[in-house]
Amino acid sequence: KLFVGDAGTGTRPHQDVLWLPQFCLVLAGAKRLTVAARLGGAVSSMVVCEGDVAVFNASHRHKATNLGQTPNAALYQGLLPAAAVPRLCATPVYVPEDQDDGKVCTFDVIWPEG
Repeated sequence: KLFVGDAGTGTRPHQDVLWLPQFCLVLAGAKRLTVAARLGGAVSSMVVCEGDVAVFNASHRHKATNLGQTPNAALYQGLLPAAAVPRLCATPVYVPEDQDDGKVCTFDVIWPEG
């Protein structure tokens, strides 16, 4: 996914439904990533500059803030390790369409639309 935003904007603290490693490639500007360890543990914060790649566990609570004076752009990509596929297939999460909150779940990974 491509995220573009003005300096000073960003995400609220959140955690993704899937427990995937997440890659963040900053294409323009700089971004501060703040990631908490599991359940109230230590918090790590890093500045990711243009051309840098950061990797973090997206199932941990995290947020991103765009830094600098210019618009920022970053590509995010989750990685599904081959070893995790049997676990996902064994317990897929299905969210009925009328209850879909827009978050990615295991059902979306195993049976994507289209």
